[in-house]
Amino acid sequence: MNPQLPIFYPWSFKKSVLFLLIFIGCSTASVFAMLKLPHIFKDGMVLQRNEAITIWGWADKGEEVSVHFRNVHKVVKTDETGKWKCDIGVFAAGGPYEMTISTDTTWRLNDIYIGEVWLCSGQSNMQYTMDMLGIKTSKSDFNSTYPIHFFNVQIETDLIPSGDIAGGRWQNLNENSAGQLSGTAFYFAKHLQSKLNVPIGIVVSCLGATTIETWMSAESLLPLDAFKSIVEQTMAPNKTKSELLDDLARFRSQWDKDYYLNTKGMKEKWFESANMPGEWKEVQVPLLWEDLGYDHDGEVWFRKKFDWPGAIKGDQQSINLNQIDDYDRVWLNGSFIGETFGSRNFRGYFFPSSLVKEKDNLLVVRVFDIGGKGGMYTNAFWGNPILTGKWEMKIGDKINANDFPKPIVPNMSVFSHPTALYNANIAPLSAYRFKGVIWYQGESNADRAAEYASLFPAMITDWRKLFNKPNLPFHFVQLANYGPQDTLGNPSNWAELRAAQASALTLPFTSLATAIDVGDALDIHPKDKETVGKRLADNALVQDYGFDMDVKSPQWMKTTFTSNGALMVHFSTPFKDIPKEDKLHSFLIAGSDGKFVKADAYLSKNKIKLSSPEVSKPKYIRFAWANNPGKWQLYGVNGKPLLPFRTDQFPLSTAKNFFHFDPFSF
Repeated sequence: MNPQLPIFYPWSFKKSVLFLLIFIGCSTASVFAMLKLPHIFKDGMVLQRNEAITIWGWADKGEEVSVHFRNVHKVVKTDETGKWKCDIGVFAAGGPYEMTISTDTTWRLNDIYIGEVWLCSGQSNMQYTMDMLGIKTSKSDFNSTYPIHFFNVQIETDLIPSGDIAGGRWQNLNENSAGQLSGTAFYFAKHLQSKLNVPIGIVVSCLGATTIETWMSAESLLPLDAFKSIVEQTMAPNKTKSELLDDLARFRSQWDKDYYLNTKGMKEKWFESANMPGEWKEVQVPLLWEDLGYDHDGEVWFRKKFDWPGAIKGDQQSINLNQIDDYDRVWLNGSFIGETFGSRNFRGYFFPSSLVKEKDNLLVVRVFDIGGKGGMYTNAFWGNPILTGKWEMKIGDKINANDFPKPIVPNMSVFSHPTALYNANIAPLSAYRFKGVIWYQGESNADRAAEYASLFPAMITDWRKLFNKPNLPFHFVQLANYGPQDTLGNPSNWAELRAAQASALTLPFTSLATAIDVGDALDIHPKDKETVGKRLADNALVQDYGFDMDVKSPQWMKTTFTSNGALMVHFSTPFKDIPKEDKLHSFLIAGSDGKFVKADAYLSKNKIKLSSPEVSKPKYIRFAWANNPGKWQLYGVNGKPLLPFRTDQFPLSTAKNFFHFDPFSF
């Protein structure tokens, strides 16, 4: 039985369906009795210098735990729940060191360093690895004196904060492992290391296509009307996913026999080709069968013959079935390969290669609907050659949804369910010390850009409270240019999202690294992560480490009017000259009516003159207000690009778009 959320997911945003790599952790400890450490405490870990370091874990109730690190020896007792925690002191950068943690069992952790530790999070542009970007490294790219170690958090979901992350392992960054690290994090860490000359620790906790609310706590979302209901529903069982799955296993001991598996299709073994009845109807997946006119709650069987796409390599294969409403059981060539409960959970099933053939495989899915619509429904965009397209369907036994007993199961989309990723992948790290956070996310919230202006600062404040660090540095990437070059003047969700991101700069100890000049019109995952990573690192070096560098983009200072009715826009610093044959673009102006038109723009050092024959009395300015405003022209003398801005306060096109829970969204 495996009713839990699958351990791999589609992860790129509006591009292709890929699998999220899972990095399974290992430890030098032998099989432990009751002494257990968090997954992040592994060989090779990096601990934050110059801050009190906390070590914690679990053991038998009332048991003494002994911690040895360098010249520190601490003994602490577990509490009523079996948890223990102790501070081991403040240390300067250095390593490698060893730590031992003992009860009647001893954990020995080796290759530990003290240095600068950063948490890297967001969606696919943070997650895209060096391998995914097609970037190769060599031995000469790495500094053996001051190592960089990284930890990819194994992504999970939970209904309330988990006690621990699902897994992961620390790796030394070198030419063999670099391909597994986020490209943005790679260049951030490399640039930081080159200036600080201390060990660097990078903890990556991110997932493509995710909305910001998945990374926020219940406490931060409950005050917001749009989220209150779904967050309260999520919290209602007051149990973790693991606890609910234990409950489900106990519930099923009798329920399967009396209800769930007590159907004609199961008794007659319709999953075996020899036992299948006739009269199957051809359908197109994805589908919800009520949309085809079938008013049916209960079991519906689907089958599909297919050839395996590509070569059969390795000992294990997988099939991704995405979301199914509500429960499913799956057979491949007559062999059971898995099951899942919960309409919003993503399905992915692993099985031995011996079960699959190059030709004429038979996949059978028993879908069980407990009320409302039922089917295999995720948008075809997220499909694959096996999932989408022609299937055959046969209606099985019907139930009365009002009388049918239903277990409480974990049920949440990993990409969009509020709090789901925070609970499983951020909250369990609360006692780990980080210097700061780098964040690259926003694409998935672009349709609700105005709302993001409230969510993003709330999330930053939320994480600072979690890590008990009110001034936790938070450096973020402003969205890149993407899509066809826009006709200026049209509403732009991405422009509005960029403005929402920039509004978080009102919080102290934050910085923005724009990517609007290094994007790719044809690729939502631009390859130039080096510029982005270095900009993030430079901001951190100045803000958090006291380096004396000019990292500020030119700032709009004021606007004056010329005698002939044009606008003269004054900026904080001079711009680099642009070729005389290049006309300035990306500026819009409007009068009091708010009708923006393209402006004629002329550069003179730190001033830009704007006018248009269509606007007799210009009053407002918008710059680069588009998904993709085109080739970037304006850079300060320090090489930093002018950021998009607007001087008006007209309502945004996304102003009325708020979160709405949709049970059939991905």
